[in-house]
Amino acid sequence: MLNKLFALAVLLSLTACAHRTVAERTDYWRSETAQSLPVGSSLEAARAFFEQRGLKLVCCMNQLNGTPPKHYALEREVEHSFLMRYDVAILVEITPDQHVAAISVQQWGIGL
Repeated sequence: MLNKLFALAVLLSLTACAHRTVAERTDYWRSETAQSLPVGSSLEAARAFFEQRGLKLVCCMNQLNGTPPKHYALEREVEHSFLMRYDVAILVEITPDQHVAAISVQQWGIGL
């Protein structure tokens, strides 16, 4: 019984560390985009912004709820925990005249 409790405590500790790292990266991207990629920036400026930070802005991700397709950049495998891999996704909505309309940052967990 003690072995199972110890294993559970270790697993929860590792998961908490992974979530903290993902939250830090999410906060980083929210701060960076708010400071350096304002709404109204051109699509080319957005591409350059992500390239300067080692990511590629890719077109397009369609959503089921009827919202317009979004460009996106992924910081992959920000952290791992027990059977999970975490990415940070930065979604950029682009207007028909090729300017940034909105930015959102999401945490994506993939695994069991």
